[in-house]
Amino acid sequence: GQLASLAACFSRRRLRPPPPPPRALSLSSLANFTMLRLGLSAARAARLASTAASPAATAGAQQKFPVKKVDTSKSWNSSSVTADDLRVQLPENVHKELHDYVRSILRQTPDVDKAVIDRSKLPQAHALFREIEHNNIMHGRGLVLLPKIDGLDTVHEMRLALYALTSLMGEPLVQNAEGQKSILVYDRDSSRKMADGQRYHQSREGGQLHTDNVNDPNVWESMLLTCLQPAYVGGESILVSVAAVHNHMVEHMPDAIECLQHDFLFEFRGFSEKFYSAPMLYYNPLGEPCFRYLRSYMESAHQRLNRPMTVEQKRALDLVDCLGELSNFQVRAQFEKGETLWCNDVQVLHGRTSFIDQGASAQVYDVQNPVNRLYQRTWIKTDHPEFSGLNRSRFDVLDA
Repeated sequence: GQLASLAACFSRRRLRPPPPPPRALSLSSLANFTMLRLGLSAARAARLASTAASPAATAGAQQKFPVKKVDTSKSWNSSSVTADDLRVQLPENVHKELHDYVRSILRQTPDVDKAVIDRSKLPQAHALFREIEHNNIMHGRGLVLLPKIDGLDTVHEMRLALYALTSLMGEPLVQNAEGQKSILVYDRDSSRKMADGQRYHQSREGGQLHTDNVNDPNVWESMLLTCLQPAYVGGESILVSVAAVHNHMVEHMPDAIECLQHDFLFEFRGFSEKFYSAPMLYYNPLGEPCFRYLRSYMESAHQRLNRPMTVEQKRALDLVDCLGELSNFQVRAQFEKGETLWCNDVQVLHGRTSFIDQGASAQVYDVQNPVNRLYQRTWIKTDHPEFSGLNRSRFDVLDA
């Protein structure tokens, strides 16, 4: 059933049949590849594979890792996990501690990015979130949904609560050239698309399963995304396990796994005009797969540097996209107001469906009248000694 779904997905994308894979692949791998891409029977695919040969090799080969499935709790899908399974409850004392602290600093911090969070004032919250980081983010499934903090109802109050949580876990990271650490995610101009250079968090477009670790080569550990105002229609969040996608590809398309470990090009979009090269797939010291992925950004970098992706690279990304589009791999959630997604960024692909707002898009969001979809995003570089640097990936910075 999943092979048929993949074949249908490729058919919808109107992809041309690719050239034969590299000679180094085994006959069985060639047969699997042919069957998946062209939707042929196993016998017919085997006959075609037996005659397929090409001297071409994937460009940019780097050090290879063993192509094998990983046994990890981070490999999940819609059959094993629901959105409600991801929701955790906070004890009343943590709600009260965060509520009282945010209210105490509210008037002194009109700019969330300039808030100075005193951890000593939040001992119970700090201890609990460290436990969640260990058991649910760096281990466990790799993600949770946190509830709204009781009594914090305005946009500014909810933003401060998220920033306090971020600061408890480590260093809130800068996310653009302006030095902002607490980014508001909303549609600024509905007429502009990502193909025009618009950043994902400034658009209303859906799709684009991705990690946030794409426009900065220095990998961090956590991404937090808080719903400050749901969309009028749409905007459902889509969550996909990197490990589940990886394991399926290892079993059915190992040639693509090898390709994804080679270098792709990325932009410093939002930071500078520079570029960098890095593998899309790499493994942390625990042997767990990690992704660095946002396809439109990668394609833009390859185009701007006049270094088009190889056929093998495009095919590998097509496979990732098609697997991510299968309903069995997706866990969907409509976030409630104040609810926060906390995930290990390189091990969870996230995206959304397109959405429609009640009001017109605008460059400056009217926080006093929050009717349009509004989220806040923060990135955390953890200061936990066990996890600091765990997700690190090699990269090379290039000139524009």
